[in-house]
Amino acid sequence: QLWNDCESEPNNTCNSYYSSLFFDTVYPPRLINASVFNPIGDRVTIVTNQDYVYSSQSFTDTTKTIELSYFSKNKIKIQAIDSGADHMLFLSHQGYVYGLGVNKQGQCGIAKSRRGVVGISDGYISKPTLITAFVEAGAIIKEINCGLNHNCCIEYGNNNLWTFGDNSANQCSITSSCKICDCDLYIPTVHPSFKDVSIVKAECGAFFTVILSKYGYLYAMGFIDGIDIGIDGILLLHKTPDIKSFSVGYDIVIYVDTKNQIYGTKNNQQ
Repeated sequence: QLWNDCESEPNNTCNSYYSSLFFDTVYPPRLINASVFNPIGDRVTIVTNQDYVYSSQSFTDTTKTIELSYFSKNKIKIQAIDSGADHMLFLSHQGYVYGLGVNKQGQCGIAKSRRGVVGISDGYISKPTLITAFVEAGAIIKEINCGLNHNCCIEYGNNNLWTFGDNSANQCSITSSCKICDCDLYIPTVHPSFKDVSIVKAECGAFFTVILSKYGYLYAMGFIDGIDIGIDGILLLHKTPDIKSFSVGYDIVIYVDTKNQIYGTKNNQQ
């Protein structure tokens, strides 16, 4: 449907490479995840069939290369993918996370040490790179989610919440230990406030993160349109612990309670 809509646009700006023929190469057709991101000004669609990763476009300009053959070459099977404005995360069946794309704010989770100070990040990650912070902590990740330039991940077993990337609106709600990278988190970090919370779901909006606990509490961090949660703040979005599901958009949260009542946040209103 994406391709049909693209081709039917009056002012078609889509790359001619996009076509249904692309999907014919994915067999069996078990497309469980698809994502679009702009690594360097060019829209790229990447899909996974819960085994391998496919790209809708191959760049001929060597200055605009994204390398996805890394997974097939190393026999790594991908179960989930997600993307932000210009970065992407991949989750393997083993629970390892890989980053790709722009990394100026640490949104790919790849930090580089310079003069002994951790937090200076490579500006662009041209091929999928293992995020070693999870491996070093012995964390197996079961869910990944990308905001505009930040991410949240849920750890298997203890359901720890990990956040990293842009923290300019306190969407990660953790103070960075790096003094020269301002507030951004260049290394994935366990959020201390949610260590004892049984998290069932976490999603990122443009500049915020929303977390749902097993007991129906819905929390938010960062800036949702019209709702300034504040520095290092965590807001309880709903007064009663009866939320069973939610979804986020660019600047809005929609959630439903156990009575199937639907709520939304917009312009500081519910």
